[in-house]
Amino acid sequence: MTVFGVGATIVHISDIIETGNLAPGNTIQNVGNLLKPALLIGFLAASRRAERSPDSEAHTPGFDTWRRPRIRAAGLVTGSVAAGFSVGYATDQPVIGALIGILVGAGLATLVLACSAPPRQAAASDRHSGG
Repeated sequence: MTVFGVGATIVHISDIIETGNLAPGNTIQNVGNLLKPALLIGFLAASRRAERSPDSEAHTPGFDTWRRPRIRAAGLVTGSVAAGFSVGYATDQPVIGALIGILVGAGLATLVLACSAPPRQAAASDRHSGG
């Protein structure tokens, strides 16, 4: 992600210098091209620091059970948004395509997370319902 983002930004800046092309697609996206890798590196460093903490639950079966569907959901959202943007870009409607991709991805992620939720225990629900 970092190599791609920095490389894309270098290409866009070169184009701006050579041609004066200040179109939004050549300028504004550079913020995201550089911000995403910076955030991901920061999140990775924080995650690794938290894993080394003596109170960390990162290497427990419960954590893996919690994490696995979230990784699946993140992949579905990423793929849906990318596919939606790609189709939208091909049809000259990138914003609409991306929005549709976001909605589809959010729906799929919600479905994955709902299906992975542990079943509610009957005893706990009976206590709350008075039965």
